[in-house]
Amino acid sequence: MKIILASSSPRRAELIKTISDKITICPSNFNESSIEYDGDVVKYIRKLSYEKAKEVSEREEGIIIGCDTVVFFEEKILEKPKDRKEAIEFLKSLSGNVHYVYSGYTIIDKNNNCNKFNYCKTAVKFYTLSEEEIEEYINTDEYIDKAGGYGIQGKGALLVEKIEGDYFNIVGLPISLLNKELRGMGVNL
Repeated sequence: MKIILASSSPRRAELIKTISDKITICPSNFNESSIEYDGDVVKYIRKLSYEKAKEVSEREEGIIIGCDTVVFFEEKILEKPKDRKEAIEFLKSLSGNVHYVYSGYTIIDKNNNCNKFNYCKTAVKFYTLSEEEIEEYINTDEYIDKAGGYGIQGKGALLVEKIEGDYFNIVGLPISLLNKELRGMGVNL
């Protein structure tokens, strides 16, 4: 059975390849901006991960995995920053505080008429950051295309005081949880 990760994220692709070389990467063409956040973060990532998986399942055969990762802070979702200015605002707000990273995934298996959703939540505490530290980090351009404006797998690790939960969830895919879910469906990676 073909297994497809419906994602254009290079980080997810890298993570999934560390656990299996059987998985194909096929980016979803779903327009994420068509889904609005209504105050329920789990419902939001469920809908996004489902729509991404569904779009790919309409053109590919196999078990399709759609994912979405968001940073959640003070009842707001911090998506990928639109620009440098917004990334600086994100980091200033996260400085010295705890925020939560949610990654949700939907697995669609049309052959067995099965849709499964699950998610992981990880707490991340940032050090109190000076303006200079924020500026230095932003100058790396690592914030580009990353929820919350940072990447823990790179120099963004220097911003983090501690985490509680799954590290890989912060990178963009809770691979242990996903593996358990797939095994429960009879799929061995």
